[in-house]
Amino acid sequence: MRVFWAATFGFFCTFFSVFAPASLGPYLKKPKIDGGLDLDKDELSLAGNLAVSGTIVMRVLTGPMCDTWGARKTFVLLLLIAIPGMIILMTAQGATSFILGRFIIGLSLATFVTCQVWCSQFFERRIVGTVNATAGGWGNVG
Repeated sequence: MRVFWAATFGFFCTFFSVFAPASLGPYLKKPKIDGGLDLDKDELSLAGNLAVSGTIVMRVLTGPMCDTWGARKTFVLLLLIAIPGMIILMTAQGATSFILGRFIIGLSLATFVTCQVWCSQFFERRIVGTVNATAGGWGNVG
């Protein structure tokens, strides 16, 4: 069960970090003098689009990475990619750093692939569908 919870929690963390900034839109639009980043609608849209685009590209690359290095090592790599993105996002002072942070964090959302591969390798065939659905579902709660 440690594999299940490690995979689920790792996916949850990246899912949360990718989509949480979207809910901060009104705050991020505020002028810098009021504590916001003074982002306009186009900058917020670009950040969101790049986060999702990064996810798509990285998911395509993650499958072969799992086949080559294994799901666990690929998972760790993706989580390590997420950390600088989160730091950039937390310290963002303007549009460029905010967009860059969202893009880097978006790359890490490919942990969905590693979550599914790792659970598929660990659990028996007769329950792997339930395990993957549960791990993916709990991860998406983020």
